[in-house]
Amino acid sequence: MSLRSEGSVGGSMLVGLLSLVGARTVDASGTATVSAPLEGLPDREADDGPVVAGFIQAGAQWVPGQGAPSFTIDEIELRFEKAWRAIGTGHAELQLREADQRWVRQNRRSLGIDELLDEVWVSVDHWNDLGFRARLGRAAMPFGVEPTDGPGSLTYSRSWTVEVGRPSLGTGLFLEYARQVLDASLFVVNGWDALVDQATSMSIGGRFGLRFAGDRLRLGASYLGGQEPVPRRVEEGATLETLRHFVDLDFAVATELLDVRLELAWSRHARASQVVQDRVAQWLSFVGLVRYAPTGSLAFTVRFEHADDAEAAWFPNARPQLLFTPTATDSTAAQLTVEAVTFHARLALSQEVKVTLEYRGDFQPRAGDVAVFPAAEGPRTTRHLVALGFLVELTK
Repeated sequence: MSLRSEGSVGGSMLVGLLSLVGARTVDASGTATVSAPLEGLPDREADDGPVVAGFIQAGAQWVPGQGAPSFTIDEIELRFEKAWRAIGTGHAELQLREADQRWVRQNRRSLGIDELLDEVWVSVDHWNDLGFRARLGRAAMPFGVEPTDGPGSLTYSRSWTVEVGRPSLGTGLFLEYARQVLDASLFVVNGWDALVDQATSMSIGGRFGLRFAGDRLRLGASYLGGQEPVPRRVEEGATLETLRHFVDLDFAVATELLDVRLELAWSRHARASQVVQDRVAQWLSFVGLVRYAPTGSLAFTVRFEHADDAEAAWFPNARPQLLFTPTATDSTAAQLTVEAVTFHARLALSQEVKVTLEYRGDFQPRAGDVAVFPAAEGPRTTRHLVALGFLVELTK
């Protein structure tokens, strides 16, 4: 597995999709002012015309020791939405992500509907005035502090917590409440990121969050639990299913100049160890971000992450993103602790066009970790990346 995103100007395309409406507020620098799984529910007193929007994200990446820089079109997304007076909303997002295309090539399969559809849902908005909304379909899970789409993201690359440590999407029923200081939700979904349930039972979860000082201070706790398939484990002709718990704690505080976000993610999956068969696997990660925005068009972000996967149950299953999974193809059972530091700058040339410059370093701090980051001279325990990114937002 290569370290770099490979491609040319006309190469493979990636996509993300827009966060659900109202999931964040984006300023001129293109970053969210405060982490917010729920910002409040839309006012549907009058019909809204159809909304068509999206973005294109591209970049040039250079990994020292890996030759010349490469250019990729990282993400392309289109979002369609139509609201009807006090009745409901229809929402669909189409995506084409290079990470997904690379993953299906490596696994010798075709790009399917699971990769092409991101969020697709309908909502009942009749009780919006009271703070309630019900949604059915595939939607972003209300976890974490990092939006995954280019317009709202604080960095160019994604943390490992976003990539493998927590689910990003769920397909099922969502009951949501957002009013004054409280945001809360209950949901029943088809497991982690699954469009079609891969287990015999659905997963159940919820979120409880508090908001103070005009939404400038936020904290929340989330949970998701249910039977999930154990990768590469078959018993009696069927994929082994065991109970997986996920807990996520988030905190965010914002001022006019500073935005500080913290997240702690923990997961436990019975009998899922890829090192010792039938042993319990656990994931633990911490992410901290600080963004400084001296003007409305310029912002700087520093991110630190510590992620521990002692049973090799999460990292090997990552779909390759900009930096790819830290596990080489011949080291799928590597016990890993990875720390990553990211420095990011974003300049808004206009409301629609942003330019980013980012350095990211990934390190394996634990002496027992094997060297798994590929390099020209062989595997190593560190990896560095410099990326120049471009983001163009499309609106109608």
